[in-house]
Amino acid sequence: MINTKTVRALALAGIIGLALTAAVACPAPTPTAVPPTAVPTKPPATAVPPTAIPPTAVPPTATSVPIPAKLTAAPSPLKPATILEVKGTGFKASERVDLTLAGAVGGKDLALGSATAGADGSFTLQVGAAILEPVAAGKYTLNAKGLSGSNASAALETSKK
Repeated sequence: MINTKTVRALALAGIIGLALTAAVACPAPTPTAVPPTAVPTKPPATAVPPTAIPPTAVPPTATSVPIPAKLTAAPSPLKPATILEVKGTGFKASERVDLTLAGAVGGKDLALGSATAGADGSFTLQVGAAILEPVAAGKYTLNAKGLSGSNASAALETSKK
C-alpha cells in the first residue's frame, strides 16, 4: 500500500497518475508470517538399534544354563548273570550319585550302588549280576539321585530267561 509520503513525492515528481495506476494494478504483496526456526538446545539422542546388546547385559555362558541330568541303562531287557551298565550325564562335577531300582524287591527300592560324577558331570557304573539276582522279571524305573539335587531316571526291563 502507498502511504502519504510516497503520494506527495510522486505528485511533486509529476507522475502521480502513473504511480496510482501501478499501485491499483499491482498491489503490494502482503507479508506472511514465517515461523521462527527452533534452535536445538542439545543434540538429539542417538537411537540404539533393537538388535544391539545393552552395555550392562552379560552374555550367557555355558554354566548359566543348566543341562538336565539324563540316565541310560543297557542292556534292556536285562537277562540273568548279565552286568548292567548305567551311564549318567548332566550332573554336577564331583557330585555323588546314588542309584536305586524302584520297587524291585518286594515292592521296595533296591540300592544298586553309588558313582561320582566327573568334571564334565558324567559317570558310568557297572552293576554286577549278583546284586540284581533277587529282582523278579518285569519293568522297573532306575533312579539316579545326586546329593546336590540333580535327578534322572530311566526305564529298565528285566527277564529271567
